[in-house]
Amino acid sequence: MSDAPSGPPGPSPRTPCPQCGEPILLGARKCRACRSWLGAPAPVQERTRSGRAFALMSAAVIVVASVLLARRESPVGAAPPLTPTAVPSSVAEAAIPSEPSPAAFGPEPKRTVPLAAPSSGEPAPAAADGQAWRTRTIRVDVHPLDVVFAADGRSLYASGDDASVRAYEVATGRLLHMTAVPAQGDRLRLLHGRYLAVIRREDAAHVPIVDVQNFERDPLLLQVGGEPADALALDDGKTVVTASSKGQLLASFELPSGRRLGDMRVPSALRDLYLLRTGDRTYVGALGVVSQDGASAGARLELFDPTERPFAATRRSIAVGRDPRSGAVAEDGSALFLADHAASGAWHVRLDAQERPSPIAVGSGPIAAFFLGTRYGITLDAQAQTATVIELGESRRTTTLMLPGVPSHGATSRDGALLYVALGGSQMPPTGSGLAILGDAPPRVVGQVDTGSGAHRVAVSPEGTRAAVANYASRTITIVER
Repeated sequence: MSDAPSGPPGPSPRTPCPQCGEPILLGARKCRACRSWLGAPAPVQERTRSGRAFALMSAAVIVVASVLLARRESPVGAAPPLTPTAVPSSVAEAAIPSEPSPAAFGPEPKRTVPLAAPSSGEPAPAAADGQAWRTRTIRVDVHPLDVVFAADGRSLYASGDDASVRAYEVATGRLLHMTAVPAQGDRLRLLHGRYLAVIRREDAAHVPIVDVQNFERDPLLLQVGGEPADALALDDGKTVVTASSKGQLLASFELPSGRRLGDMRVPSALRDLYLLRTGDRTYVGALGVVSQDGASAGARLELFDPTERPFAATRRSIAVGRDPRSGAVAEDGSALFLADHAASGAWHVRLDAQERPSPIAVGSGPIAAFFLGTRYGITLDAQAQTATVIELGESRRTTTLMLPGVPSHGATSRDGALLYVALGGSQMPPTGSGLAILGDAPPRVVGQVDTGSGAHRVAVSPEGTRAAVANYASRTITIVER
């Protein structure tokens, strides 16, 4: 038998709550009176809830940041959808990607661009009319490959590396239309003032034709042969002649139906087409290169009357050196001026001449040739970084102009008074920048302006007061005007 007394246990020991002073059980975690936690960690459920809230908030921040970043750049190769012919301003503004600049699309304020002084220490060249050149920038969300002005000069068409064609308002830089095409537009040709030929030279056998008066219509596809080289509009307002390099094929089509009118194979890989005239007759000049063991073995200019039936039934062939590049037609259409890249020479081909043309020595590696007025011819010499001036009447070199960069492309005003030279360099993708403007008699550098990086294509408006430069690397188009 135990001597301990029997009965209920005594009261548990208590201590005052440090928050409110009410007695609480010794070792309690929470006061029943003021419900304060007494130094113990929060329950697992509360901690879990806080962690979930933090995780959800972090995930939301990441998603929003990803969306904002994704809006800044469209994926290369993703063709944009068709848009209506008339895009409301609200839709056009909504399509503009976010950029750090407050004016993502549209012009920057016009500014006077100081002309850089030549490295020789001579005074900087002035504009031909005594005024400085001004520039504005149109920002695009893809790499622009080529640009061309509309027939009225108020709109500008640009091809992108995402297989698209965009139309911009020149005065404001506003995006007007955008359409997808089944080929990247390495080169654009405006035909009859209404149809835009989108030429992809590699991995293609067709040329998409976009009706710029009806952008929502699917492009018409002209089957022109492997590696399309060029498209040329005839004076009748409906016929277009195309050239294929790999297919060595000349073809004729009717627009807008796309009906094939005829074709002819030639013994050379075709490059460029030119519309020439002598007297009251019109000719097409097709420039082609004959290759042997993978190297150029000579070039010929095939002249034919496109109205003959069968198509190009008779033609005249003229030898024009080894590796001729882009050329220009005289204002009256009676002569062609070509640059021979391999031979560092130039060819002045006159349709009314009885003797065969002879080469004229120019700077190293010419990539293009132009007429400047009726008296002078100019070649852009990429390897020498020069422009060679030719006195056409005497067929001799008169002046060599140093350029402030490596020329990549050029275009003249309609009156032949000014030559605009993009200075993006000869590599692709281009990295150089700047635009040199040549004019006067004798020719000289009359202006120089800054552009975005990768300035590789240039176009001149029909009235000749503006030029547009496609800047591949900076994804911009520079508008240059006086």
